[in-house]
Amino acid sequence: MYERNYDTALAYLANPEPEVLQDLRSFAPKSSLRGMTYQLAGQPELTVPEFRAARIQIEAAIETIHQDARLFIALGAVLAGLGENDAAVRAAYQAMEMLPTSRDVITGSFIRSDAIRRVFIPAGAHEVAIAELDAYLAVQGGRWTIEELLPGPRLDPIRDDPRFQAVVEKYRRQ
Repeated sequence: MYERNYDTALAYLANPEPEVLQDLRSFAPKSSLRGMTYQLAGQPELTVPEFRAARIQIEAAIETIHQDARLFIALGAVLAGLGENDAAVRAAYQAMEMLPTSRDVITGSFIRSDAIRRVFIPAGAHEVAIAELDAYLAVQGGRWTIEELLPGPRLDPIRDDPRFQAVVEKYRRQ
């Protein structure tokens, strides 16, 4: 993804097993990742079926496990992909409230970074994304540095924003 080689990413995601990529810090049905990949590759007509399929999986998981922040980030990402931006942002905030960095700096920072990259930016909540990125980078123990985040295509929508550029300069290693 960081190399913007979307065909290779889609080939990897074509393998049906496992259906969901997850660990202690993230949850992502492959259909949601395919939707995001199509979106980044400029093929929006292919995103909707993928995001709809992912939404069904995620909502079923939420029915079973009500308080899992990873699921709400995943839901927010899918809702943003479907253009349901207000609901996407609410889901991301719900996840961040479930697992704030004040309670768990490491896992909470994963949730916050995923909210920024997977939900706020795609949902068009750029001001929120930039403010949250600033707060995220200010906390020690975060998953990413600004240098690690910069190559990512998910930041493209805010890359030229002067507020984002100010955050980059604030946290860039000299």
